[in-house]
Amino acid sequence: MPDFNAHADVHVLMMRNPGDRRPLPPIHSGTLGDCIKWTLANHDGYPETYSIEVPLEAGFQTTKLHYRDIEALAQDPQFPK
Repeated sequence: MPDFNAHADVHVLMMRNPGDRRPLPPIHSGTLGDCIKWTLANHDGYPETYSIEVPLEAGFQTTKLHYRDIEALAQDPQFPK
């Protein structure tokens, strides 16, 4: 069962200088449920560039959720409306 109250961070893929290895800061943080709602409402027309990072303890087999995963989770019957 996914934990929609787990801490999560929204990231967006951006073009950068190839030599720049610094990690990009998250553009939004909060609970997983909040981050899913925020991403669906605020993507800039390029939804495939958005992802959400969650801890493994959140109940997924990965720590990175891509946009297709985000859309699917929003349709989950357990998703907080």
